Amino acid sequence: MVNGELLTQALMLTLYGMGMTFVAIGALVGGMYLLTALVPEKKPETAPETYHETEAGDADAQGRYLAAAAAVAVALAQSAPATAKKQAAATGSTWSVFVRNQHIRQRSHRPHR
Repeated sequence: MVNGELLTQALMLTLYGMGMTFVAIGALVGGMYLLTALVPEKKPETAPETYHETEAGDADAQGRYLAAAAAVAVALAQSAPATAKKQAAATGSTWSVFVRNQHIRQRSHRPHR
């Protein structure tokens, strides 16, 4: 009868463990529902207007916009070699960076359908 008592103890221990596991999961789910019920939802903010065109300064504003776009393009073009070197240092393989850049160049020169 010793084996029967051991089996009974093992089954009781299993039931206690499973019960505690499901109680803990239920407590976590209940806590999540409680937290979502207590915290109010934030209303999305509207994006502020950042660009206003004026009738008199329309040509001047467009010129500044084009100058800013050109400055960004030049800065990106100048930083491209440095970026490739950083990528090579991060990945440890200059060959993989070269192949990746060749693939990107080929994709960018394809005609759009």
